Amino acid sequence: MNGWPRYLVALLPIVLKLGGWQLSVFLFEHLGCQVDIKHMKPCFAGGIDLLPMLGVGLFWFSLASLVTGPISFALVVKVIAHDAAARRSTKAL
Repeated sequence: MNGWPRYLVALLPIVLKLGGWQLSVFLFEHLGCQVDIKHMKPCFAGGIDLLPMLGVGLFWFSLASLVTGPISFALVVKVIAHDAAARRSTKAL
């Protein structure tokens, strides 16, 4: 795998987590979901209760992004270092 696809794969964990979190925030705001002080009230779209998905998206994805952020950063740094080493070795030839 050469070039930009490696960067895309390295950023994929954080992009998926933040994307899921932002999708949940969007759905929560635009579907008219409500929260009271003790719990979230059921939120329906097309007869399907979206509360479990919103719970995962709003809580777990935000927590998971705290872990996947540094992992993605480390993977991007590794890919950059690998590309730099490959460029140096081709220049030496």
